[in-house]
Amino acid sequence: MKKPSCPRGVANQRGRTGGIGRWLLVLISLVLFNDPEAARADSAPSAAATDRAAPSPAPTASAVAPAPLAEDAVLVRIERLGDAITVAELRRALVLRLDWRGYEKNGETLRHVLEELAWTRVAMHEADRQGLPPRERAENEDPLLARFDFPRALALEKHLTRACDDELQTPESARAYYDAHPEAFAAPVRARVARLVLPRDAEIAGQPALAWLFDAARDVAQGARTFDELIKQAQQILPTMPMGDLGYLALEDDSALVRALRAVKPGDLVGPFPDGAYVFLFQVVAKEGGETLPWTLVERQAATIARQHCSRNTLSEARRELKNEYGVRFEENAVDAVLRHGILK
Repeated sequence: MKKPSCPRGVANQRGRTGGIGRWLLVLISLVLFNDPEAARADSAPSAAATDRAAPSPAPTASAVAPAPLAEDAVLVRIERLGDAITVAELRRALVLRLDWRGYEKNGETLRHVLEELAWTRVAMHEADRQGLPPRERAENEDPLLARFDFPRALALEKHLTRACDDELQTPESARAYYDAHPEAFAAPVRARVARLVLPRDAEIAGQPALAWLFDAARDVAQGARTFDELIKQAQQILPTMPMGDLGYLALEDDSALVRALRAVKPGDLVGPFPDGAYVFLFQVVAKEGGETLPWTLVERQAATIARQHCSRNTLSEARRELKNEYGVRFEENAVDAVLRHGILK
């Protein structure tokens, strides 16, 4: 069985890792895209699933593979433009962009690629609408750039964030930004995280893995079980998969998983988190960092930090507004099929 890659944005000092006591039910059901009833939709509960006193049998896994997607299957629609991004275009983009190699195997990174492709289409049209001059094309340029003009999207991003570069050049403006946005000058946040992973198609005690993990996590929150006990049971089906303590991970980006890990306290659970053919449950063991650094430590780099933070926030808000304005919509079933079947041979 192929090992799952780590959800995007979670890294430690050794680079990308192999994965990922209060129960945050609202966080799990709203932020991480699932709820217990939806998790049970694929199969009716059996007597074993409802009898809490009965011992749980060893989990089993299904070997049913999803059908492959057609080349013209739509993954993302851009409704205002009457446009769509297909499997064939995703395949070509993954080959063209070396920095995206392997991203189709992981839910967070696949969505990142599709978001970038959709944003590029939106940015090309928005650059025309805002009157940005066309760029000069190279003679040997890849034909895919006519469809996804990444340099033109970058030009629009610089145009949208130009005020940050213009207004944050002096020590005085940097100090004012430090006072107004102390979070921009905070120490990096790291969390010591333990993980549990199951095949998404596994069945435990008559329940799908996702539903079983919801119930098991609730038991941990109520003190009926421990996270280590869940790991031991999961290892019955994935004995060679590293589980448990991952060490300290840098919570670096703005993915859904990293936001959730940043939001919780030591002892909290995050998940279940479906990602491709696997489903994850995490426990935050300890956290450090996040405090605002003294001005004396950041003064020399303050203007650069301020411009970067301002540009990042300004662009994030602009992208969110334009995404809504242009009607960018994911075809979730098709995206899930890419994760579970794959598109690159």
